[in-house]
Amino acid sequence: MKKFHFLEQVLTVVTLLLTTGGPLLIILADGISEGEVGRAKSYDSTLVQYIFFSLYLFFFLLLLPHWKRAVYLIVKEKWVFLLVLLAILSVYWTYAPEVTPRRLIGLIGTTFLGVYLAVRYDLKQQMQLLAWAMGIAIVSSFLFALLLPKYGVMGGIHSGDWRGIYLHKNVLGKMMTLSVCLFWLLLRDHQQNRFWPWTGLFFSWILILFTTSSSALVNSVTLIILSLMLTMLGWRDKVMVPSVTFLMVLVGCIYAWISANLEAIFGLLGKDATLTGRSNLLWPSVARMIGQHPFWGYGYSGFWNGALSEAAYVWRDVKWEAPHAHNGYLDLGLDLGIVGLSIFAIGFFIAFLRSLVWIRKVKTTDQLWPTLYLIYYTLSNLTESSLLIQNNVAWVIYVSIALSLQRSLPVYSPTPSMEASIAAQSA
Repeated sequence: MKKFHFLEQVLTVVTLLLTTGGPLLIILADGISEGEVGRAKSYDSTLVQYIFFSLYLFFFLLLLPHWKRAVYLIVKEKWVFLLVLLAILSVYWTYAPEVTPRRLIGLIGTTFLGVYLAVRYDLKQQMQLLAWAMGIAIVSSFLFALLLPKYGVMGGIHSGDWRGIYLHKNVLGKMMTLSVCLFWLLLRDHQQNRFWPWTGLFFSWILILFTTSSSALVNSVTLIILSLMLTMLGWRDKVMVPSVTFLMVLVGCIYAWISANLEAIFGLLGKDATLTGRSNLLWPSVARMIGQHPFWGYGYSGFWNGALSEAAYVWRDVKWEAPHAHNGYLDLGLDLGIVGLSIFAIGFFIAFLRSLVWIRKVKTTDQLWPTLYLIYYTLSNLTESSLLIQNNVAWVIYVSIALSLQRSLPVYSPTPSMEASIAAQSA
């Protein structure tokens, strides 16, 4: 039994690694880079779809013995699943009827992977499994960049920037930002050897520097600073209240200074204030398209589907073939409209409030993980899109955290018969 449990954990780590986006996609794409002339951009992802379908089916079968616990959490955490249900119903109005059903299968599987993590592991165990996946991603990214530069180092307009096992340097930067958060928090575990968390943290920073991704660098620094601030919420009330008040005033002053010097700060980072045309071209054009179907959107994955799709109108405005809105909230608005955005916002707000209660309740390694991840989720979707994406680790972790908080906090109060059933399943 222990051997099977170990194999289950290994497969979980491998699946988490694959949901980060590497290394299958970059291999199938034959190392294509953005802006490379004379090389095909498309590739056949059928193999990836079959692999993910097989993995999701396996984890669904693992959930069956614990179906009562899973159903209870799904019913209680209704906002997450209302959003998924809305995506499923969008097959009736999607602008890409040949794409939406296929990607919905991936979204449902991705969601069930998050349910599986919440049912089978507590938050600390989830962090440890994810840390293993991030550790493998770090080692593999160095190997790809140093030994297989065709795949691990970008060509084209980002020539020389590392991307490791991912299709784009920004994806590596985003994953390493998550890795920084994870290993930084694991350093709080005084019961375990700190060598590996320090090692993971160090090499995550190195990879961020090699990507030259200013967003990843700024977000990583911001999240570490926020983690130190969030620690205050676990202090006694007499100390916590004045400390948080002072901190809020300080943050307000810093925000005002940044707003007044925004162009200079972007220049220092080697960026323009429009984020390479996103804020003044791409985002307004996307907003106009959302305005044409404001309530229900274009259907899940119904917008960005080539020159014959609705995306062509945006491409005409911005004069380049944007693969997505470079903003998760705008992409969700395109997919599921204001209704979808509202459902997500309510669910996220509830999860965030619970994460703050979690900080006050526990003093273990996972004390800050839910809140810090939700902040990371928010920041990463300001300039990239990973809000409700199939086969994506960001949605997996969001679902697992939302359900784990539901399960662990006092609001999780099943009936006596339910408790007996859960105890029997766990035995």
